[in-house]
Amino acid sequence: MEMRPRLIGVGLLIAGLAACAGSGPGSDEEPEPRGEITLHVKNENFYDAVVYAIPRSTAPRRLGTVGGNSTGQFSFRWSSLDLQIRVRFIGAGEFLTDPIAVYPGDEVELLIMPNSHRFGR
Repeated sequence: MEMRPRLIGVGLLIAGLAACAGSGPGSDEEPEPRGEITLHVKNENFYDAVVYAIPRSTAPRRLGTVGGNSTGQFSFRWSSLDLQIRVRFIGAGEFLTDPIAVYPGDEVELLIMPNSHRFGR
């Protein structure tokens, strides 16, 4: 399996992307569903965080909530080439990541830093 690491950052956010190539012929692994992205979130902040995926030309898509000091995982179909994430803290502000290029089968890791609620709007 080929790994193509990518890294994005927004002052308070560290995110990594590891893209996995599909299985070749004769492989025992089943191929990833086309168009599906997996987002792994580690929330090191005290506040619960509501996570949204932001496509280029349509309304934000609510993925779910990750409790304070916990982790979450969201798998969702994605047709846009770019992925931007909005994190809204319940009762404490929000921030938006820079967009990154994503492809079917990609897995994105999002680390929400302990003090990130202080620097959003």
